[in-house]
Amino acid sequence: MAITKGKKKELYDKYTDNIERSSAIFVTKYQGIPVNKLSSLRRKLQEADARYMVVKNTIAQKVLKEQGLTEIDDLLQDSVGLVFSYSDPPSVAKALLDYVKEEERLEIEGGLIGRSRFDKNDVSNISKLPSLDVTRAQLLGIISGPASTLARLLSTPPTQLVGVINSGVRQVVNVIQAYSKSDED
Repeated sequence: MAITKGKKKELYDKYTDNIERSSAIFVTKYQGIPVNKLSSLRRKLQEADARYMVVKNTIAQKVLKEQGLTEIDDLLQDSVGLVFSYSDPPSVAKALLDYVKEEERLEIEGGLIGRSRFDKNDVSNISKLPSLDVTRAQLLGIISGPASTLARLLSTPPTQLVGVINSGVRQVVNVIQAYSKSDED
């Protein structure tokens, strides 16, 4: 059944909005899945800050092309649903994989994270990545480690700091003396 220009424009705008807000897009095939089962998937994905949409391929391809995201054009064939991940792709990948265990007719074909394409074999690896919050905490730990060490060093009393520097100087002097004795022999 043909759709009206108004409906096409509405879908175009909806796809554009979701693509622009997404950090990742997963492409799925949903052939033969009842509507009530897709509703269950939508609820599960909503908990992971994602949205599932059955799409009109030609309109979705047009929007993706205009956004410069043609890497997944070949995946938009037959009955396709797109999962738009708004914040944390690993949690969305986990939710999709959990759902596939319940409903084997859903097939994850691949997708995009940013502008990087992944295929169906990569989804399991994506699901094992740490969440964005965990990654940020790890990065903060790496950055703040040397800074806190420097702060501790600078907050030590000056006499201790002089002692540390003096012991380093003594070691250098001892090494020089050892070399000079070996030259005399």
